[in-house]
Amino acid sequence: MLALLDIQHAGKPSRPSDMGAAFDLDGDGVTGENGEREVDLVRAYVAAAKSHLEAHGVVVEVLTAGEYGTRHVKANALAAGHAKAVYVACHVNAGKGDYGLVEYDARSPRGAQLADLAAADLRALPGIKRGVTKGLGAGDRGFSCIDGIYAGPKGLCAILYEPGFIDAPAHRGLWTAGGLVQVGCTLALTLEAWAA
Repeated sequence: MLALLDIQHAGKPSRPSDMGAAFDLDGDGVTGENGEREVDLVRAYVAAAKSHLEAHGVVVEVLTAGEYGTRHVKANALAAGHAKAVYVACHVNAGKGDYGLVEYDARSPRGAQLADLAAADLRALPGIKRGVTKGLGAGDRGFSCIDGIYAGPKGLCAILYEPGFIDAPAHRGLWTAGGLVQVGCTLALTLEAWAA
């Protein structure tokens, strides 16, 4: 299997300062310091997922630069020739929800299957009351994060992964060093189970 982990928000030429959501996680009254931005959290859990997957023989590519459409073209090219490949648009959520969210391209039955598995697995994380899935179509918020993957090779599908809320008190433990490793390993185990 090939796992394509995209650290979204980071590296977009049209919005070079975009770091995604931010929250004062250390309570010092300053929001957006290193470690308090969505991109920082995503980088950490992607690193843990990559380490776990590679230790289990999975080929991993981490995408960090370009507009989303450019990344999708690259992902499609990288996935060519792989019987199973998955593209994960990696994020964290904001808005103080109590759930983990996994979205997929509504045209993709394989994406829906992976999203259901990922959402179920998120329930094992501390503070996550439920895993929610949602199929996305043109015009839906988040669709541009994954819309170019559907046109790719037959063995490739995509999900948009938002394991928790940066500003939810119940999810605060997820954004610690240990919590981010747990998030990344949860994602890795999901991908391995899906590919089995």
